[in-house]
Amino acid sequence: MPEVLFAGIALTIAGFAKGLVGLGLPPIAMGLLVLMMSPVEAAAVMVVPALLTNLWQAIAGPDLRGLLRRFGPMLILTALGTLVFAGALAAHADTAIAVLGVLLVAYGAYGLRSPHSVLPQKAERWAAPLSGTATGIVTAFTGVSSMPSVPFLQSVGLPRDTFIQAMGLSFSVSALALIASLGMSGGFANGSITTISVAILGAFSGMAGGTHLRKRLDEAFFRRIVLLVLIVLGAYLLLR
Repeated sequence: MPEVLFAGIALTIAGFAKGLVGLGLPPIAMGLLVLMMSPVEAAAVMVVPALLTNLWQAIAGPDLRGLLRRFGPMLILTALGTLVFAGALAAHADTAIAVLGVLLVAYGAYGLRSPHSVLPQKAERWAAPLSGTATGIVTAFTGVSSMPSVPFLQSVGLPRDTFIQAMGLSFSVSALALIASLGMSGGFANGSITTISVAILGAFSGMAGGTHLRKRLDEAFFRRIVLLVLIVLGAYLLLR
């Protein structure tokens, strides 16, 4: 199969997962792309679709202004945490990713076994800054920005579509801060413009399909899917 076609299929699958539950595009895309290309080439193909779909997820939701007012300080701390600790990624990535995998599996398993409870508004005032700072540090060490941002956002009682939008905002801030701090280091030279363009089309096509299916799911079933995806993502990171 031609590399360009394979990249389009891989990003369509990853985009579908992102449209369905709001996360998972980078690990799914990387896991598939490395079957036909080097990790550096795979990252070069994946990074632009990942960033663009995050930005679209953040902008296209129902309450962008409200989320920026409510979680603005948290997002700023996420960016600062990523920038301050970005140098740790190369030095400690293997250990940090393994620890993150364990945490994701543990949280997902706990969430499936326990009833969903909403964090009180008073607790949100101190939990949001802590979540933002911790997410920035985790992103800097691992390149993965789903912990603890996803559990925190899931705990504050956001409606499904607003929760998806809030994750898009958090992931966008993390991605932009990580790119700004680490730089691209010539990585785009390893992925052709044609392959990246096809990957972008695949990511958005898959995301549209996943979004359409998400709107047909009830809230409880959607929450279980999110938790299952976190478990699978954690297991993937741990095994990697």
